[in-house]
Amino acid sequence: MKTPNTKPGKPNTVSLSQHSKREIELLLPLVHKIDVLRPMTAMISDKDLQNKHLEFKERLANGETLDDILVDAYAVVREATNRVRHTGHYLEQIMGGIILHQGRVAEMRTGEGKTQTCGLSQCPRGQGCACRDL
Repeated sequence: MKTPNTKPGKPNTVSLSQHSKREIELLLPLVHKIDVLRPMTAMISDKDLQNKHLEFKERLANGETLDDILVDAYAVVREATNRVRHTGHYLEQIMGGIILHQGRVAEMRTGEGKTQTCGLSQCPRGQGCACRDL
């Protein structure tokens, strides 16, 4: 007869380092700006949503930076992904997308939506965008 495992179980909450907590606090204002746009982007027609990438290209040509269009672009990608794949981005995935946009590494575990997260950082750069797939 085997003896039961007496090691304490892992808690359901993740213990974050002070650095990670600080990073999250820095990202939350951007994430909330993106999240606030959700009802407005939901009202955009499929055709207008498809043409948003043209608007972003024009804004970039007029001197705005990728950081300037980040909030609007991520809100559009989030809505387009929801319409095409019927899976919206979780706030944690948006944080990961922002980190990738900044050229940093976002560590995510299995099942946390890495593929969906990568799509966020690709669209503002013109490397493919779910809104064009509508």
